[in-house]
Amino acid sequence: MSNATSDTERFAPNMILSKSYLSKGNFNKALIYVFDASKYANTTSEKIESSLIKFSILKDLHLDSQADKYLKEIESLSALKPNDTTEGIILLNKIWALIERQDYQEASQRVKNVDGSTLQILLNDPELNQEFNILQGVLFINTQEYDLAETYLIKAKTYSEERVNANYREHAFVLNELSKSYFFRKEHIRAIEFLLQAQELARKVDNISLIAAINHQLAVNYLATQDKENYKKLNDEFLSYNNKQEQLEQDSVNTAFNLISLDQDRYYEQKEHDEASFFYMVLVITLLIVFVLTVLTLKSIWRRKRLKEIVSYLEASRNVTAVHQKKAQEKEEVNRPYIPEETEKILMDKLKKFEQSKKFLNREMSLAVLAGQFETNTKYLSGVINSHYQDNFNTYINKLRINYIIEKLKTDSNYRHYKISYLAEACGFSSHSSFATVFKSITGITPATFIDY
Repeated sequence: MSNATSDTERFAPNMILSKSYLSKGNFNKALIYVFDASKYANTTSEKIESSLIKFSILKDLHLDSQADKYLKEIESLSALKPNDTTEGIILLNKIWALIERQDYQEASQRVKNVDGSTLQILLNDPELNQEFNILQGVLFINTQEYDLAETYLIKAKTYSEERVNANYREHAFVLNELSKSYFFRKEHIRAIEFLLQAQELARKVDNISLIAAINHQLAVNYLATQDKENYKKLNDEFLSYNNKQEQLEQDSVNTAFNLISLDQDRYYEQKEHDEASFFYMVLVITLLIVFVLTVLTLKSIWRRKRLKEIVSYLEASRNVTAVHQKKAQEKEEVNRPYIPEETEKILMDKLKKFEQSKKFLNREMSLAVLAGQFETNTKYLSGVINSHYQDNFNTYINKLRINYIIEKLKTDSNYRHYKISYLAEACGFSSHSSFATVFKSITGITPATFIDY
């Protein structure tokens, strides 16, 4: 009995410290204390609580296979001691994991498929209801359903403001997400108002990753309002905090693997104490190291291969017009309408000037609009584009836009930190999804993967 009491006395303070560091975004210290706490977890509830924090941190560090291991452990433990709250927490964490992996379609489907009894659990528990509102708000931001996103985030904001015990990290996170709906609707002044509140709250808990995210949002809003002074200031702060965050994440990943390895060591030591057990443990660790090194090597080879493919594409894209022109001259033009030679030359000169003018970034640009600007008919303009570029008008415009944004990503590092939806808007696309589809059809990879390279 005295040993159980001693374990409980050690478990509780370690969990409090872990949660405290987690609120600051310090995954490194949070991992150390939660793994220490789990050594003294005797009850099923304590084991579930500590495993939930492990899962949450590993998920945020993108260590998905390790995170899934603890999620399975939580599900096994909850089966031994069924609890409505735990069931709701597990569901929310699964959906959060899908959002982290940018699988918004599956996440949306999971939200829609929540059955009546589970929904009541989420709605009746204030903390779970708050988490569910935030989750839906973030999800709808990423699916560009800004009115729905605002509805849920306003509910979450109200709850955060009325809390008896203030949760600054949560409140700052909600305000940051809420600002995004106003940013995408170009209500930048209102977005900045919420972000300044969020910045003040995030600094109270010194959450580096959250401060970095908020500063980035402030920077892009100031850029949109032509406030160059504040843009530069906030962008510099963002880059500084982002570097700190990356270093902290690297340290946290190393700590995670060390602690997981130590956790496995303790498990095997408890199971067997003879030499065979020791040999097996060393073998497992060795295989794990070999596996990790193999995976990293293969990943490095694959990344280099993909990078070469991208470079090849970028080099080839510079000459695509000349190649198409050569093919056009060699190809028999059966269906091409007759265009006077002088007219064709004039239209080609105008197209070259059009490509340099960046007017193709205008969302309203169409074959009819461009023909009007060129003072010609759509048949002549379409014929010249088909003949010299081997593309229809839409493909021609899309390639100009994609090449434009690729060049921006290559030459301006700021663009590599922007949301995909912002990049889509910057090069003339009306939606995130249409931009992503066209980008992949032209380059062979998604915008996110391209930015990663």
